[in-house]
Amino acid sequence: MAKLILLDETEKVLNHQGGVTKQTKTYKLGDEKFQIRYENSNGSPCGFNSKMCLRQYSKEKAQWNNLEDISVLKMPFPKPSYYSSESTRYMEEFFKLMEKRLTKIYG
Repeated sequence: MAKLILLDETEKVLNHQGGVTKQTKTYKLGDEKFQIRYENSNGSPCGFNSKMCLRQYSKEKAQWNNLEDISVLKMPFPKPSYYSSESTRYMEEFFKLMEKRLTKIYG
């Protein structure tokens, strides 16, 4: 099984009440690049949630392709408001579960 390697991560975008609203992490797994994107903001995408998803980089097309969104995870508690200080804990749990899924399914 290939090892998941963190290549890059954006700074956490924080709101004035201590909650996290946005972060993206890029990984290498085997010869492939993946990205986990988290954005807790107003509005919900219809269908696929591109704000909270796993993506894979296509070398041939030179673009990121969406693979799975948060709906495949069994999050242990409901998504808090992005103004809540609980949003940090939610984001950390999201990354943990999505990284585990990435390694299990694509590793």
